[in-house]
Amino acid sequence: NLELGMYGLVLGAEKSWTEVTPVDEVFYAAVDHLLYRHQGAVKLLKTIAPLQRKIPWTAFMMDYFFRRYGEEGRLPRGTVTEEDLLEIQALLPGIREQLSGTWEKDQFRREFLCAAEGICLMAELSAKLDGREVTYLVDGKKWLEDYAANWLRTNKEYELQNILDIFSWCMEQ
Repeated sequence: NLELGMYGLVLGAEKSWTEVTPVDEVFYAAVDHLLYRHQGAVKLLKTIAPLQRKIPWTAFMMDYFFRRYGEEGRLPRGTVTEEDLLEIQALLPGIREQLSGTWEKDQFRREFLCAAEGICLMAELSAKLDGREVTYLVDGKKWLEDYAANWLRTNKEYELQNILDIFSWCMEQ
């Protein structure tokens, strides 16, 4: 979503204008104020973003596709390690705590929360599809409702159904 990519756009613009600008606490504070209107938003984004590398969307999608349509053997099974799942789950409560309440630009807060919970849900579903016992921190049905509401604020509805179908199929397995 565009809201999650805005930091990269701001950073790129700043570096193109003033290449020597340090990316430090002063820069983060400026972005927090000008873009997010919330102190600590950049640090929170920098906590959430690396979690995506532990369960990349493309790996999750390919695993889903091959499992659902019978070509499992084309990829190694499993898209998340147990260690990565536990790390994501360990970080989620703190992220949720930081995202409680409201922000002046609350759309950013909602997008951050949806992204963090979505990453955790993908990791949990991946582990489940591997046959592992999973204690869920994310209510998949509630997350799908929140995701759909966020999606429809800025995207076309026809694109949403495929994403909802994927997560619903994984939760039903």
